[in-house]
Amino acid sequence: MAFVLLSDYCGLFIYPGIVAAKPLLLSVFFLPNIAFTLALLPAIFDPIWSVGIEEQFYIFHPHFFRIKKNQHILYALVLFIVLFFAAFAVIKHLHSDSIALNQFFYFARYDDMMIGTIVAVIYFNTKNKTFDFIFQKAFNLLFNKYMQVLLLIVFVAFVTLSLCVNIPQGDLLLALLSALLIVNLCETKTSVFSLDYKPLQFIGRISYGIYLLHKFPLLLVVYLVNKYMGAQSLLTQNVVIYIATFVSATGIAAISYYGYERYFLQLKKRFQKISNNSV
Repeated sequence: MAFVLLSDYCGLFIYPGIVAAKPLLLSVFFLPNIAFTLALLPAIFDPIWSVGIEEQFYIFHPHFFRIKKNQHILYALVLFIVLFFAAFAVIKHLHSDSIALNQFFYFARYDDMMIGTIVAVIYFNTKNKTFDFIFQKAFNLLFNKYMQVLLLIVFVAFVTLSLCVNIPQGDLLLALLSALLIVNLCETKTSVFSLDYKPLQFIGRISYGIYLLHKFPLLLVVYLVNKYMGAQSLLTQNVVIYIATFVSATGIAAISYYGYERYFLQLKKRFQKISNNSV
């Protein structure tokens, strides 16, 4: 994100009539999602909207774990989602004409991340039972190999359907399915699929950079293809765009990770305090 903000900052002085200070300031203070909903972010920078959501989420999310009992933590997380939905419904009813406000709540994916937290708490209760959860046995069935295959089929089918049809609040089901697949990866003895391969581990390390920086090579590649390959078939153009963008985005992300991000990730470990006695 620092690279993206630095690019925006330089652009503010190089192209003062094009690059505005307002989205830059919103991004610096971890509010790029507001700049995004107000359509202030240039398209090449707009992936940073989700980084703002994450930073905001991490401001209040850890405080749920100040609650002493894990069962009460679960209740509090569920209550948060209910209140969030209620607030969104009220906003849509009272300010239905405010596109920016409705967009803000729509792209505030706190509920999606909270679903992941709820699944994590229930999974922790599977490994270290601290309270009686009415659906615990049903949840534990998800670690059955046949259920994992079914879950993966449902996930792929839902993603495919989402690409063809607009499913209202479909992100919630996607978040739930993703979280259930992730906890299955934690059970290496029973999981039917694994990410324990060096190429996948490498992609995992640089995936953050790929997400944030992919539009830089993408737009450049599209420009070059349109300029120099206009006579080629659409299929050929798309193959070149996908391959060139993937390779270049991976290379840029790797440079970002090993040249910049890794230092701060190592620095972060000095402030980590991990306990096995709590969620």
